[in-house]
Amino acid sequence: MTDEQVASVRWLINYLREKYGNLRVRKHSEVCKTSCPGKNYRFAEVTNAEIKPAVDEKKERIKELQRLLNKLYIKKDEKPLDIDGIIGEKTNKALRRVALKNYTANELVTFVQRRLIMNGCGVGVYGADGKYGQATANAVEKFQRMKGLTPDRIAGINTIKALL
Repeated sequence: MTDEQVASVRWLINYLREKYGNLRVRKHSEVCKTSCPGKNYRFAEVTNAEIKPAVDEKKERIKELQRLLNKLYIKKDEKPLDIDGIIGEKTNKALRRVALKNYTANELVTFVQRRLIMNGCGVGVYGADGKYGQATANAVEKFQRMKGLTPDRIAGINTIKALL
């Protein structure tokens, strides 16, 4: 690999990490029986692209969820959720209001789509676009089956908590 190719792949990995969180990049040979990426591919150099310091990723995801719940599901006259990264009684109560399904479009859908992608459930050619369409419903059903949840194609409290 040339230095330019390494720089290009590092840029792509960093872009995807910014968009979807700290990804684990795997060699093709870790997924399927193959000799990919081969001995001349500078895999370690490419994948160690500006790895962020270790943080409690689940806690950060919960904080992001709490911010979205405050924005989208907490009424103006209600006390907002504490952004503490803990799924407590108040966060659970807010989550019970959520039932993402066809034709829902908002930032929480984007959050769910990103988590589905991270769990190997593609949401269609448009990726995490914030629109809950057929491809997202299919991905939710696939994820629900993987986790032993009722496959109702709706991202509600149980599905969202499992995605965290």
